[in-house]
Amino acid sequence: MHGFRILLILAFVASAFGSSFYERPFPDTVRNTPTIVRGKIGKSDTEWTTLPDGSKHLFTYYDVDVSEDFKGSPRAGTSIRIRELGGSKGAVSLNVSGTASFEKGEDVVVLLGKSDSTTDGVYPVMGMMMGKFNLEKGADGKEYLRGP
Repeated sequence: MHGFRILLILAFVASAFGSSFYERPFPDTVRNTPTIVRGKIGKSDTEWTTLPDGSKHLFTYYDVDVSEDFKGSPRAGTSIRIRELGGSKGAVSLNVSGTASFEKGEDVVVLLGKSDSTTDGVYPVMGMMMGKFNLEKGADGKEYLRGP
């Protein structure tokens, strides 16, 4: 019985470490992110996508009209597609806790991975909701990023 309790405690500790979130300093996050742009969210759609490893997942895709380019290849004045895991398609709905949610017309700064040539140049959102920042105007008239 004593061995069972130890095993149970170890399993609990292991699961706690497996689901822990470690905060990374913002400058490190920016340095390690391949693509960063500002833009307005356009139309969205949800599709089943087969990834290079052969697995099939439900993703929601968003068009983004890039207004500023900070890092990576997308340039201001272009339109790109980004994706986030989850969405609803037909009778299937996948809600993933922690994913970023986007609304049409939203002005955002997004941290993105490299575009994936196997999915027509789509950029994945890095860090789920941690990869999305809204722009807000302060009382001083300056724009500020607001994120999780």
